[in-house]
Amino acid sequence: MRGGILPPSAAHRDDLGTDATIYERAILPMTRPRFRWPRDLAKVRRVLPGYLQKAPPPGLAYEASWVVRAKVRNKTVGFAWVVAGVPEASVYIEETAVVADMQRRGVGSRLVVEAVRWMAELGYETVTITPISGTAWVERLGFRLAGHGLYEASTAGFG
Repeated sequence: MRGGILPPSAAHRDDLGTDATIYERAILPMTRPRFRWPRDLAKVRRVLPGYLQKAPPPGLAYEASWVVRAKVRNKTVGFAWVVAGVPEASVYIEETAVVADMQRRGVGSRLVVEAVRWMAELGYETVTITPISGTAWVERLGFRLAGHGLYEASTAGFG
């Protein structure tokens, strides 16, 4: 954990029609040798391509790993998973996933915004992401192409 500081517990609400979506922050403890996803996140990860579902967490995830969950009626409907990056002042959004019936409502974008804001609070300067479902949405959020499909944004004044 950067500087040994634990992030604040936070929840934010968005109203999507009749349901309120709550965004929660949590540290995701990564253990070796066999990491197992928490059940609620494992269910959401089913919307990801098969090769991502079966891939082990990257090595840097064991250094520092955070997750922002989106919940509707106390059920996790999406998440953004952030891992430590290189250089030290940066972090990488490893995965963003939203269940099928909640997609195209801004949940994924809000998850990324919440993740970037949280990383700014923790003192990180840069966030990177490699979107697999198109790039227009990350460009709308303020990310710019850094090269080879990698997009980058400064945490200063993000969102």
